Amino acid sequence: MLGKRLSLVLITLLFSLAVSYARAEMRTGLELGLFGGSVTANAGIQQNVDGGHRIATNITNGNIYGLRVGGNFNSNFGIEIAIADAGTRYNAYLFDAGGTERSSEENTSIGLININALLQFPIGRIVPFVTVGTGKSMFIDYNLSTTNYGAGVKIFLTRNVFLRADFKKYIVNGDHELEEIVDIRNGIYYVVPYAFSDQIQLKEISLGISILF
Repeated sequence: MLGKRLSLVLITLLFSLAVSYARAEMRTGLELGLFGGSVTANAGIQQNVDGGHRIATNITNGNIYGLRVGGNFNSNFGIEIAIADAGTRYNAYLFDAGGTERSSEENTSIGLININALLQFPIGRIVPFVTVGTGKSMFIDYNLSTTNYGAGVKIFLTRNVFLRADFKKYIVNGDHELEEIVDIRNGIYYVVPYAFSDQIQLKEISLGISILF
């Protein structure tokens, strides 16, 4: 008798869990979420340019935070737009042949805006995914194209709310530029631009919470 009761309780529990998982699985709809985490940055050069000048750059790691808006066309394919502040300081300096600083640009952070496609593999409440995208990295007075790729997992807490973990790598493409203002005479100036290459790579590890509508 006791064994039958335990079996009935176990069957009821398993049925309840199955129904809960079924209700929480990935489905079509709109997603809105916040996320935050850390960024490991890789960049920095010492590069000679025209006129015996030299450009030096450096970058720091940072803390990223941002907003995602997206949607799922079906349980396996989604698309999203993310806007974030990478929290990294990127500085560039121009020196003349004598070592005197002639120009500089100090970015307190790098802004990111990207559109990504997601390929998802739902397993009930747990949804692993891979992602690839493109967008822009925003500096003080210019933007550069950016590609990114990564992977992560969504874990549904309820039918509409899920936690999300991401690992992404961003690659910033294109040339940077510093300008030197040269005084000819009597307050007459002209600007000399110096283009330089410094491929910035950012690795993001983040956690977030999202709502599926």
